[in-house]
Amino acid sequence: MKEYIKKAKKNIVFAGGDLRQVYAAEILSRNPEFSVLTIGFLKENIPSSKVKCFSGNFNDIDYIDILVLPHSVSEKENILSSPYGNEYIPIKILFEKVKQGGLVCCGKLPSSINQTDESKKFEFCNYFEREDFQIKNAVPTAEGAIQVAMKETSRTIWKSKVLVIGFGRIGKILSKRLRDMGADVTVSARSFSDRAYVESVGYKAISTNVLEDYIGEFDIIFNTVPALLITESVLDLVSESSLIIDLASRPGGMDFSYAKNHGKRFVWALSLPSERIYLHKL
Repeated sequence: MKEYIKKAKKNIVFAGGDLRQVYAAEILSRNPEFSVLTIGFLKENIPSSKVKCFSGNFNDIDYIDILVLPHSVSEKENILSSPYGNEYIPIKILFEKVKQGGLVCCGKLPSSINQTDESKKFEFCNYFEREDFQIKNAVPTAEGAIQVAMKETSRTIWKSKVLVIGFGRIGKILSKRLRDMGADVTVSARSFSDRAYVESVGYKAISTNVLEDYIGEFDIIFNTVPALLITESVLDLVSESSLIIDLASRPGGMDFSYAKNHGKRFVWALSLPSERIYLHKL
């Protein structure tokens, strides 16, 4: 990415997404070699006068050297995800503006965008293929999850019995943050090696395959796994006073309809990093 920017010309376009896009646009706009433009944001969302806020006729954009798309590119096929804007932006139009050899930074693209199109060669930087991004993105996710728990419960994190389902990037960081706050932390994982690691760093460990045997013991349950693990049978055993916070991306890790119909307390906390950007560095 850094090597490409050094070779790039001026036009960097941040299209759609959330406050993470705004933060990145702010940082790059400080470099006088770059012309930074945003699409899919209202002007009041862009505090810096150095960042141009574009809306209207796409013909006014001559070309794009670097197109920066959001982590979640599209909620509806072919339409850019832009929760801070009021326009429907077809993704293909943006790609038509990227010059040959341009850089596209993105997450998962809609199937209509062919990354092997021979008529126009792009360089792609996929967020999901960058381990450094995934780890750093897990930090605000974990902190945001704890914030949700503190808001939605009347008890302290300290001495709460907490279950973290999954021991990936988010699970590791979340478990440590919770223990540092005094929670009684149990982690569920599928593999023997993960459970051995969980115990070696001082947490209790259970197998994800036997959630039904333990789920009723916990005050707060965090799910980090994007698979249906909190099923009807598991939900039936969750205490009425317990709070479930699902951090998994769509379609989530629990049966939300069943949970709602049976009075279970839960929050599906999507896109937490977008709400916890580093404003103190602006």
